Amino acid sequence: MPIYVQWDASYSVGHALLDRQHQKLLNLCNELQDCLEAEPQAARFRFHGILHELMQYAQVHFRTEEDLMQRCAYAELASHQLEHDAFEQQIADWAYAATMDSMNIAEVQRYIAQWWQSHILVSDMGYKGLLESRPRPLP
Repeated sequence: MPIYVQWDASYSVGHALLDRQHQKLLNLCNELQDCLEAEPQAARFRFHGILHELMQYAQVHFRTEEDLMQRCAYAELASHQLEHDAFEQQIADWAYAATMDSMNIAEVQRYIAQWWQSHILVSDMGYKGLLESRPRPLP
C-alpha cells in the first residue's frame, strides 16, 4: 500500500531553509505515490521523471544540510553523510532499474516515504537542538 505523508510541525528542524527543502522532498515523495494510480505505461514514465528530480534535489538538499552541520560543528556529521550517501546510491540504482523497466514502483515509493519520515524524525532531529541554541540563525 502506498504511503502519502502530510507535513506537520513535528517534521520541523527549526531552520526555515531546511524545512522548505524537506517539504519539497516530501512533495516529490507524494508525487511518486500519485503515479501508482495512473495507467501503468504513463505511471512508469512519470515515476522515472520524478525519481530523477528527487535524486537531483536530494543532492542539493544534502549538501546544504551538511554544510550547515559543518558550520555548527555537528558531532554526527560523518554518520549523517553516510546516510545521505546510501540514499543517493539507492535512488541512482532505482533510476537505472527504471530505465531497464525492472522496478516495482509501489515498493520504491513505500521505501522512499518511510525513509523520508525516519530520516527527518530521527537523524535530522539530532541537529535541531544545535540549530535552536545558536544565538543567530544560520542562513
